[in-house]
Amino acid sequence: PNPHIENSPLGITKDALREQYLNFWLKGEGTEPNFTVLYYTMGALGESGAPGNAWRLADTWPPLPFALTPAYLAPTNTLADAIPAASASLAYDYNPNNPAPSTGGQLLYNGGVYDQTPLVSRADVLSFQTELLGAPVEVTGPLTVRLYVSTDAVDTDFTAKLIDVYPNGVRFNVVEGIRRLRELLAVAKAAGIPEGRIKIDLSICR
Repeated sequence: PNPHIENSPLGITKDALREQYLNFWLKGEGTEPNFTVLYYTMGALGESGAPGNAWRLADTWPPLPFALTPAYLAPTNTLADAIPAASASLAYDYNPNNPAPSTGGQLLYNGGVYDQTPLVSRADVLSFQTELLGAPVEVTGPLTVRLYVSTDAVDTDFTAKLIDVYPNGVRFNVVEGIRRLRELLAVAKAAGIPEGRIKIDLSICR
């Protein structure tokens, strides 16, 4: 855990800030919090001069100005700037008797940040990576992964994770999302969409 995340720029702890917000809006007590959006920008720890690791205030979400930046999952296991060919695809074997573990993340038990390196070598995990970054990149706002999938399994859960790869090769999870395919198949069938590739939008961060 990052100890800096406990204190907001308003000089109170996040628990006190939450109590102030709930008391005002649910009980009509106290004063209205004097901000629109309060968010924390994570950053690398133990690196001198690393950006982030700071609380910020904003009037809108996402904060203005912002730019939506697409990155495409390429068959070369990279994140590309160009849209891959329509015929491009990757496959893996899904074994419900040996599911990929949920390591860390937004879990009530054993949640948080963990090294994801052991997951990369699994046969049921596809990994896509950018080129080595020449400078820090801030990602703030909604993140969505759009997948076009097909499966011969009765049902499949598709998970996407945004992972920060450190210079020493350690991979730390940032955010993640999951969708169950049978829910989308029912919607597609009701809409008369033919069988084949089903579109999945995974919202991994709002």
